[in-house]
Amino acid sequence: MQKELPKYNCKKQVWALKIGSINYQVDNQHSAMITPEKTRYSPFMVSFDYISTHMPEPGGYYIVHVDGRESFSPSQYFETEHSIITTGVNKNEHQ
Repeated sequence: MQKELPKYNCKKQVWALKIGSINYQVDNQHSAMITPEKTRYSPFMVSFDYISTHMPEPGGYYIVHVDGRESFSPSQYFETEHSIITTGVNKNEHQ
């Protein structure tokens, strides 16, 4: 990824991006390309393990925890339980 993911706060701080689309790799069924909803962030690959474990869906959030672990959250839960951390960041960049 070219830019750092926006950082959010809940019980723990996480980095997250809202998923715009998921494209499964036809020539490589062991991974998928996630395209963030916000076009300023580049699409990125995730492993088959991530897809099969978390079953992400467009509209939900791809999450990276402080320890590097990846997870997924449906948007309804994520948006009610997390608040974006904007210290030192242009708030408009995340809207």
